[in-house]
Amino acid sequence: FGQRKRKSFFEKIIQVPFTVPVANYHMENFVKVSLKKINFYFNDDVTQNVTQLIRDSIGNNPRSVNRLFNSVSLLMHIINSNNELENDDKLLIIATVCFQLRFDEAYDYLLTSYNNSPEDSEETKYFLIDLLENSFEISDDADYNSLVSRYGIFSFKNQKELESFRKFFNTLKLLLKYNVDKLEVEEFENLMKRMSFSNTISTGNFDIDINKTSTQNHSPNEDVQFVIRKLFNTLVNTNHFDLSKPEYFGKEKKEEREKPISLDFIKIANEYNIVRLTQGKGQGLNIYSQNNKSNSIYISGDTYGNINNDGIQIYVNKKLVGKINRNTYKHFKAKTLRQNLQKYDEFEKTFLSDFSSLLEDAKKYF
Repeated sequence: FGQRKRKSFFEKIIQVPFTVPVANYHMENFVKVSLKKINFYFNDDVTQNVTQLIRDSIGNNPRSVNRLFNSVSLLMHIINSNNELENDDKLLIIATVCFQLRFDEAYDYLLTSYNNSPEDSEETKYFLIDLLENSFEISDDADYNSLVSRYGIFSFKNQKELESFRKFFNTLKLLLKYNVDKLEVEEFENLMKRMSFSNTISTGNFDIDINKTSTQNHSPNEDVQFVIRKLFNTLVNTNHFDLSKPEYFGKEKKEEREKPISLDFIKIANEYNIVRLTQGKGQGLNIYSQNNKSNSIYISGDTYGNINNDGIQIYVNKKLVGKINRNTYKHFKAKTLRQNLQKYDEFEKTFLSDFSSLLEDAKKYF
């Protein structure tokens, strides 16, 4: 079966058809009865929020609502047949199934991007959180050029769909008691975990072991943080970051993470003239054009101490136009670079040469 045929097949299994005139039933009472059937018991305020989330996703049609709760019931049986989950987890299951049934393309894009990200790709998390918060409208941010190139772009087909998602997502955060201003990383990871489980229904993959789901390693690597900040200092020609105080690595304020590049390294007038330490742990650098953030160069290190683990990439108008293969840097380990000045000088010389080469190649686009 193809994906759509599988989805249709399981919808037919889960759906229990019945006829109820939509105008003649009370939505909240129907939801309350449906919750009781699957042994979900919430107070009236929570039930109202669940009802609103359903309205904001699949609508008022009783057949659709019935399909939703049959899907939730099946998912509960897969995850925990003894119904021992906390109410917060039960609400999260309802929310993810609503998400999947109503906004399946956005759901698939998020899940595919998250599951296909490098193990320690902190940037991917921030990227996907921003997409959720902005209803998949991509902001003009140099940090995201490489991610757009890797994952592609999803956007809603029209303004009505975009507004529908915005309303749904705000209701979802209210129901789950998430940060209403912006999703926290931990909240996002919980959401993605349940989305992965919910996906078993539409794909028919019931062999998943819920208790053995892998957790990505996002631990900071202090040696990588050191090397990245030392390179930053070189590019701005000043000791901007105090390398003798690693306890502050990853805690820098947003305004401290960005500075103009030294004129010595600018090869194209007014282009690639700002360097920015990436979000969170700060294990990467984006060098971008102040007047057009779609033009950027991206480098990073990973949890395991590898430098330029994805090579060096240069973008013009968010399009990848050049790349230095990561094999060039595979023998450079952050721990060695931090401890051995001669080895670091070799690394920096290699990087600056590659940086200059990429800029020369990019000149034809300006």
